[in-house]
Amino acid sequence: MAKQIAVILCSINLDNQKKILNGLLAAAEETGANLYVLTNYIGMRESEESVRNSYRIMELPDFRQFDGLIMAINTVHLPPAVDYIMEQIHKTNIPTVSIDREFEGMSCVKISSYDAEFAMVEHMISEHGCRDIHYVSGPLINREAALRYQAYQDVLAKYDIPFRKEYVYEGVFTMQSGIEAANHFTADGKCPSCIVCGNDAMALGVMEVLQEKGFSIPDDVKITGFDNGEFSEISFPPLTTIDKNQYVVGKKAVYEVLALTEGKAPQTHIIPCRLENRGSCGCNRKKRIDVRQLKKKYVDQQLITERMSDVIRNMMSDLSVQNSVDAILKIISKYLPQAELGDFYLCLCEKEKVFNLPEKNIGKNIEIMEVNSHFTDKIYVPLSYQNGKFYSYDYFDRGLILPEECRSQSTGTVYIITSCFFQKCCYGYCVCANAGTIVENSLYYSWMLNIGVALENARIRMHLEDAVVTLNNMWSYDMLTALYNRAGFYYEAKSLLDAMKLRDENAFIAFFDLDGLKIINDTNGHEAGDLLIQAMADCIRYNLKENMLAMRYGGDEFVLFGSFTNPEEVEDVLTGIQKSITHLNDSGRYNFHLSTSVGNSRYKATEIEDLSVLIDLADQDMYLKKRQKKKMQAKENV
Repeated sequence: MAKQIAVILCSINLDNQKKILNGLLAAAEETGANLYVLTNYIGMRESEESVRNSYRIMELPDFRQFDGLIMAINTVHLPPAVDYIMEQIHKTNIPTVSIDREFEGMSCVKISSYDAEFAMVEHMISEHGCRDIHYVSGPLINREAALRYQAYQDVLAKYDIPFRKEYVYEGVFTMQSGIEAANHFTADGKCPSCIVCGNDAMALGVMEVLQEKGFSIPDDVKITGFDNGEFSEISFPPLTTIDKNQYVVGKKAVYEVLALTEGKAPQTHIIPCRLENRGSCGCNRKKRIDVRQLKKKYVDQQLITERMSDVIRNMMSDLSVQNSVDAILKIISKYLPQAELGDFYLCLCEKEKVFNLPEKNIGKNIEIMEVNSHFTDKIYVPLSYQNGKFYSYDYFDRGLILPEECRSQSTGTVYIITSCFFQKCCYGYCVCANAGTIVENSLYYSWMLNIGVALENARIRMHLEDAVVTLNNMWSYDMLTALYNRAGFYYEAKSLLDAMKLRDENAFIAFFDLDGLKIINDTNGHEAGDLLIQAMADCIRYNLKENMLAMRYGGDEFVLFGSFTNPEEVEDVLTGIQKSITHLNDSGRYNFHLSTSVGNSRYKATEIEDLSVLIDLADQDMYLKKRQKKKMQAKENV
C-alpha cells in the first residue's frame, strides 16, 4: 500500500504555494506516495467568519491514520489553527517535515531568507554603487519579513552606510502597501536611487507609482523584489528578484518525510535561493522574454478559465432552483465531467446533524439558524467521480479523509481537500485529485462556493417548508392538546361534510364537558387542570376513527364530529371513550379523577347547512345529561 502523507499548505491560490504544490506533485509521481493537501483560499476581502471557517479544514485529519506530515505552518495565519495543529502533532508523534520553519523533533526544508536578502542588498551596493537604499519590509511580526529586514540592516553596517529609519516603510506584502510606500518616499517630489522590497507584490506597486510620476526605472531609481512571482518577469522593466526555489522545497519535503517514515533521524535542509538580475536594477537590460512561451501559457490559462467559467455559470443557474440534496447531487454529477477535475469526492457530514428539523412541537419557537458548525465524526460520500464513473460510499471515520477502499487503491496521487462551508454551517468537504487544474485555475474556489450555497439553500428551504407546516399547525391546532382548535376544525369539517353529503351518510356531533375542572384547579393548581384536559384529549384521540374529527371547543369542552351508518357505531365510539377514561382512573397515574358529561345530536348530512347548529344541539343535550347526573349524585349522597 502506498504511503499516506498529510500536507498542510494554505492559500494555494498564491504564487509561492503554487510552486510548492508543483514540487509536491512531481515527488508524488516519482515516489508513488499519496498526498492529502489540506488547504483553503483566502482573498483580500474575506470576512473574519469566512477566514475562520476556511481554516476548520485543519480539524479534519486524524494524524494517526497517516504515515507522515508535511506542514508549511507559515501559510497558516490563524493562531488557534496553528495551536491545534501543533497540539495534534505532539499527541500523535507523527513523523513531520516543516517547510521554512524549524521545530524540535521535526525535519525542516527551508530557504535562507536572510542570506538571500543580504546578497540582494549587497549586489545593489557593490555592483550598482547605491548608497541611499530605501527598504519596504513586510509586517515585522512575520518571521520571514523580520529576517529580510535584519539582512538589509546588516549589509548597511558591513559597508559603513548609516541606517536611517526614515528610509524604511513597513508594508504587509501586498501591492497596495508598495503603492503607499512609493508615495511616502516621494512625498517631497524627490526619488531615492534604490528601493529594495521584501517581496515582488510590493515591488510591483512601487514601480507602478514611480512610473506614473515620470521616474525612469532603472535610470532614476533601481527596484528589487523577492519571490520571483509569475508577474516579475513580464513587468516592465522585468523585476530583479530572488527565486526561492519553492518547487525544489516542495519536492525535497516529500522525499524527506518518506525517509522519516523509514526511521531516519530528523534534519534540516537549506535550499539555496537564486538572484534573478533583470532590468529593474540595471542588469540584463537587453535580455529578451520568450514571447512565444509566454503567449502559450496565457492562452492555456485562458482556455481553462473560460471552460471553468462556463461550467460554473451554468451549474450555478441549475443549482439555484433545486430544493433537495438529491437534486443538487444530480446537477453536480451533470457538470463534473465538463469541469475536468479528475477524480472528485463530495464528502458530507452526517445528514441528521446538518439537515435536522426541530422537534415537532406546536409550541416550539421556529429556529433555522441552529447549524452544524464543525465536521461530524462520521462522513459519507453521496457522490464521487472516479475514472469516468460515479460512485457513492457509506459512512466512515472523518479522520481518514477518504474511505479506506479509496486510499488503498491509489498511488502517487495528490488530493486537494477544501472545506464546504456556508457562513457558520459546515456541510463537509471536497476532495479533488486533479491538483494541476486547481493550481492553474483559482475558479475551483467558485466551484466549491456554488456547492456550499446550493446546500445552504436546500437546508433553508427545508426549514422554511417545515416552518409553514408549523405555522399551519399553530393556526389549526390547540397548543395544549394538539387537537384541532375551532379554526382548524371548521376548515377540515367542511371537506368532511361535503364528502358525507356525496355519499348520503348520517352525521353526528358529540359534545364533552369535563366534570369538576374548577375544583381541581382550585385544589391542585392549573397545572393539574391542564393535565386533566390533556388526559381527556388523549382518551378522545385514542378512539378516533378515520371518518371523524375532534377539537377542543374551549376551556374544558370538546367536540367530536363524524359519520355513521347505524346508531350503534356512535354508541361504540362513546363507550370506547368512557372505557379509556375508566382505564386511566384505575391506573392511578394522576391524583385526580377524570369524569365527563357528553351529549350528542344526529342528522342526515344532506340536511346540515350549519355545523354550529348541530354543535349547539349536542351542547344542550350534554347540559341536560349533566343536570341529570348531578341530581342522581345528590340523591345518592342523601
